[in-house]
Amino acid sequence: MLVLQKTLSSILELPGLFIFLIFVITIFFRSRKKLKIALMTLIFCFYLLSTGFFSQWLIAPLEQWFYFSYDETRSINPRESAIVVLSSSHRVGVPTGYDGKVSDELEKTTLIRLHKGYLLYREQPMPIIVTGGVLWSSNEKPVAQTMAQTLLLWGVPEKDIVIEDRAMTTDQNVANSLALLDPSVTTLFIVTSAVHLPRAMLAFETEAKRRAMPLRMIPIPTDFFFENRETIWLDFLPSSGAFTATMSAVHEWLGLLFYKLFK
Repeated sequence: MLVLQKTLSSILELPGLFIFLIFVITIFFRSRKKLKIALMTLIFCFYLLSTGFFSQWLIAPLEQWFYFSYDETRSINPRESAIVVLSSSHRVGVPTGYDGKVSDELEKTTLIRLHKGYLLYREQPMPIIVTGGVLWSSNEKPVAQTMAQTLLLWGVPEKDIVIEDRAMTTDQNVANSLALLDPSVTTLFIVTSAVHLPRAMLAFETEAKRRAMPLRMIPIPTDFFFENRETIWLDFLPSSGAFTATMSAVHEWLGLLFYKLFK
């Protein structure tokens, strides 16, 4: 199942998607006229997927799902609360530029999520769970370890950091994090990218219900793609950033559909 998920994720990225569609066209459209129509359709689809106005249309409902949830943080007891920060990925063996040394660093998305959790911790100190296991390209080092090292550099005491270093999927992030919660915790802050938050919250709510855990869960969105502004002419030009946002939205919409059908 994990291999299938990783394969589908790769296909939804630009090189994999392009190769897959060209393969389908080559197999199923033998005549020149049909091939021309298929190629024109492919070009139009790639144009649409790469434009800001289309990506914003797909992204907005996901990222505005929990737009105002941060106000709920004012009425909690930090002694009965915890923060969980979901990871994306990290990079292992990155050159530091000093004496040929290398170090590990968080990928941008994970860093933004972790910083949001850190800011929440600064407001009201409480246990902070960092969750993320070993990625296929990470030289056997869990993402959660790099997250914990970063929090230590930022001044968070080691006693307040809880490491969950086995999860490979969102479902595993959720199940393993809930298993580590102290029984006294009644409020859990869920920190992740805004586009990922609806699926993550659904997973947490489903798993907490299965475990009969009466938790108050507060979503904390960060790392927004959505921009609250007027559409401009540049939004109709293709860009790699818009394509990335579109693919993230497609991934999350498909994930929500999967949860609704099979969970």
